[in-house]
Amino acid sequence: LRAAWEQLYLPLWARRHTIDLLHAPAGSAPVLRTVPAVLTLHDLGDGARPAYRTPLGPRLYFSRLVPDSARFASALICDSEATKRDAAARLGIAPERMTVVPLAAPAWCRRATKRAVAAARRKHGLGERYFLFVGARIPRKNLAGALVGFARFRTHVADVQFAVVGGSGFGERSLPPEARALPEDSVRFLGHVPDDELAALYTGTLAVVLPSFYEGFGLPLVEAFACGTPAIASDVASLPEVGGDAALYVDPKDADSIAEAMERIATQPALREELASRANARSRQLSWRRAAEQTLDVYRSVLGERRVRAARGRPPKILFVRLDSLGDLVLTTPCFEAVKRAYPDATVHAVTRPETAALLRGDPRVDHVYTLDAPWHGRWRWAALPDVWRALRRLRRERYDCVITLRRDLDDAVFAGACGGRETLGFSAARTRPFLTGWVRFAEGKHTVENYLALTGLLGCEREGLRPSVVCTSGDAGAIDALLGTSDRVVGVAPFASSEGKSLAPAAAARLVVALAQRVGAPVALLGGPADEGRAGETVRRAREPVIDLTGKTELPELCDVLRRCRLLVCVDSGPMHLAAALGVPVVALFGEEAPALWGPYTDVPYRVLRALDERGRCSPGAVPLATVLAAAGELLGERLEAAA
Repeated sequence: LRAAWEQLYLPLWARRHTIDLLHAPAGSAPVLRTVPAVLTLHDLGDGARPAYRTPLGPRLYFSRLVPDSARFASALICDSEATKRDAAARLGIAPERMTVVPLAAPAWCRRATKRAVAAARRKHGLGERYFLFVGARIPRKNLAGALVGFARFRTHVADVQFAVVGGSGFGERSLPPEARALPEDSVRFLGHVPDDELAALYTGTLAVVLPSFYEGFGLPLVEAFACGTPAIASDVASLPEVGGDAALYVDPKDADSIAEAMERIATQPALREELASRANARSRQLSWRRAAEQTLDVYRSVLGERRVRAARGRPPKILFVRLDSLGDLVLTTPCFEAVKRAYPDATVHAVTRPETAALLRGDPRVDHVYTLDAPWHGRWRWAALPDVWRALRRLRRERYDCVITLRRDLDDAVFAGACGGRETLGFSAARTRPFLTGWVRFAEGKHTVENYLALTGLLGCEREGLRPSVVCTSGDAGAIDALLGTSDRVVGVAPFASSEGKSLAPAAAARLVVALAQRVGAPVALLGGPADEGRAGETVRRAREPVIDLTGKTELPELCDVLRRCRLLVCVDSGPMHLAAALGVPVVALFGEEAPALWGPYTDVPYRVLRALDERGRCSPGAVPLATVLAAAGELLGERLEAAA
């Protein structure tokens, strides 16, 4: 039932619940899944395989499920170097895919008081001197060997008992003949005991005895060490690695070796005290904090080092879906840089709106630009559906290895999923996840650029130090001179956006233009797109000052060249704001309801973001006092600008 739940239900649950990473800590994980998985491998079953037949369930588990889980896992955590070596040798797992993270003692496992030790002894019929075995009574734990060794030890030291804690297990239900010859009270089978009693038993014992044929880690050693108790352990598998210098090591197949170690512990108090001191020191070396830090490093490695699975025989091919606004496309440019750094030979394509495509043409980071006027990003037109179909046919013929959509809405996720990529990455939402093979959550506390880079981070791309950048240019300096004249002290004003709530009213825009023209002493260029021409015309009429009105008169390459000539851009939250910041132009941005922390300029160049409440108590760019705007502009220009009284 557990295997059925794990292999059938768990993958569906992980997909439905926005899981970025699945950690399976019990040795097996879903083989068929859509999210990366980390598998903790505790051991590989019987190890040296003593002469007994394991029941069918464990045989299938260790022969089929564990190997398949390990081979398909994104990364593996092993409790010990011994388990790592076994996995490499027996399962063919590459060592670089495995990280050793030693376990530590549980919180309850600490040195008990003398009163608690005495109470545990009385309850379980134990004297002051006893050895302790902790573990299931299964053959590889070698309880039989421990008891034979104890029987031989008792011929020399008779006042010591042997306590066994743990369930009955399988395959070892009767005592060996030498153990059956022991006095009735010398061996105590305690079954399962509560944690606090087990800590007391650990504290009161002469030593823990763990003569296993095979262990992937050997947790009883660590538990004993946390209680200040030494150990007698096998010299095989992981036990010398875990026990360090706090244990005496024996040959698990040699009962005389076990008996000799017991005699040394029981008859040499100084040796036992020295081993107990080492046990305390070894316990301090094994901490859950260190284990947690190492485990987090594995998580980060998996989430940050996912690679594009390219078709054999060619470099990876990646498509970015960016069908919305100019500003969003500018904010996407760090992703192009990140991908090209991680995959220098990759083919990078983008599909954008026709009016923004020119921004990427000539960009060495983007090899080809497709265009589509997506009807869901404007007024819906059924007549545009054939265009969508034709675009999808072209894109599907490219056979992309990875398609990345950077919007959080359903429409773009459906379109990206229909592009036919081997992988489709995007932001997680209940509606979009069915169309994605990988996703990250959009973090509202981080800038949009950082969220975009988190998506490319799924492919192992770097995230730090990347900023929006644009290489678009018209290459026609004469045309720009014709628009601006020869002045190199132009101040740009972009007062309009696609949304009325983000825009200045023409009257407010006119006051801003007049104030800048009078106080900066430089030409003022009014910038905007064709949709802004009406509002720009009214602004110019109201201004009654010489204004270079370029609204609707520049294509994207010319707009980039105009912005490069600007000393400063005063604008609202719009595409020109992001474009200017990407070109290294200082910006004064007037924001409305949108959060600047998410959508403000993302640049190393100085900028100012201004917000104010209007009479309705809402943030509006028109509510920012003119004097505040001029003061911010003056700071960036290195001049003192004041509004007229």
